[in-house]
Amino acid sequence: SLVDQIADPSVPAASRIAATNAARSFLEAITRNLVDEARREGVTWLEIADLFGTSERNVKARFGDLHKYEDDD
Repeated sequence: SLVDQIADPSVPAASRIAATNAARSFLEAITRNLVDEARREGVTWLEIADLFGTSERNVKARFGDLHKYEDDD
């Protein structure tokens, strides 16, 4: 529904922006849950970082508490 609203040129731009922000928030929540699930399955922070095309430190900062994890975790 959000994608349809975003893609529909007959919908006012402000409404499409609001739909884009809602979709972004929804996808971020899903991504956080998937990262948590992957960690429980044994996927390393480095492997997750590779999926995002960033550093291990960046994914730890985005999805976890940097102080919670050991460097070799």
